[in-house]
Amino acid sequence: MEVSIQNAKEVVILGERKEGLSDRNVDARTALTAMLVKTLNPKAKIYVEVLHDENAEVFEKRLGVTSVFIYGKVIGRLIFTSIATPGSAKLVENLLTKEGALRKVMVKEIGNFSTFGELLAYLRKYDLLPIAVEKEGRMIISPPDGEELSERDYVFFISGRV
Repeated sequence: MEVSIQNAKEVVILGERKEGLSDRNVDARTALTAMLVKTLNPKAKIYVEVLHDENAEVFEKRLGVTSVFIYGKVIGRLIFTSIATPGSAKLVENLLTKEGALRKVMVKEIGNFSTFGELLAYLRKYDLLPIAVEKEGRMIISPPDGEELSERDYVFFISGRV
C-alpha cells in the first residue's frame, strides 16, 4: 500500500510549533500546507489545527477544509466542564476512545423517518441513543421529537453495547 497525498482520502494537518515562529506564522504555514494538499488532491477531506480562533473561519470558508480544531479550545472547555460537572471528562473520554461508541450516519442509511421522535424510538430498540442531528452543517443537539428530518440529514448516536 502506497501512502501519498494524491491517494489520501483524509489528511490531518497539525500546527508545527517551532522556536522562533509566532503563532500567526504557524497558522500561515498550516494554511500553505492545506492549499498544497488541496492542489494535489482536491477530493481529500482536510482536518487542520489552528492556534488562533480568528483563523478558523478563513480555513473553513476560503480554504474549504473539512474541519478546524482550535488549539487548546476543546481541552479548556473540557476542563471547565469537568469542574462544573464532575465525571463529564470521563464520559467524553469514553465516547472518544471506545471504538464505535459515538457514530455519525446519514438518516437515509438507517431508514425513512419524518421526525426525530420516530428515529429515536427506532434506534432505542437496538440500544442506540441519538443525541444530535446535523442539517446542512448546522448541529442540533438533543432535538425535540417533532424536529423534521430529511434524507440528507445526519444523526449522531451513542451505542449502548460498547
